Amino acid sequence: MHSLHAVLGPTHVLDELTAVLRRLPEYLDVLRRSNNPRVPAPSIEHEADLQVLLHALLRLHYDDVRPEDPVSQHAGGGSRVDFLLRETGVVIETKMTRPTLTDRKLGEELSVDWNRYPRHPDCRAILAFVYDPGRHLANPSALEHDLSQDERSPATRVVVVR
Repeated sequence: MHSLHAVLGPTHVLDELTAVLRRLPEYLDVLRRSNNPRVPAPSIEHEADLQVLLHALLRLHYDDVRPEDPVSQHAGGGSRVDFLLRETGVVIETKMTRPTLTDRKLGEELSVDWNRYPRHPDCRAILAFVYDPGRHLANPSALEHDLSQDERSPATRVVVVR
């Protein structure tokens, strides 16, 4: 089966994912306001919680979602991408802010990751999904603008959601 996502290319997938992820607060709000105790809102306290929720959301849209796919070793260190959408070549990194994860520190972490991820044989684009419910980032718009480059190879995109 040939995926429409693969045909349209990674930038289209980044646009699609950006639109879906930007609506995460509304999704959570519907669940929080629900009077149905059998459908509780997810508790997102840690990055691992965010990854479970994102994995489920990705499976709604993509057939081949690979969590923690390894990247080749380099300079004595290896890493894993949080998710790989194999059919589209999009790597997804999740970050959840905390008081010690400031704009600068987050930018540094993403720069390190983004130097490693292109070594993955399937990487055609990289999306960093940053969840900032505690509003620890001073200037999320600048972070998105400075680190998102659709013209780059691989294309990079940062999406900050509060």
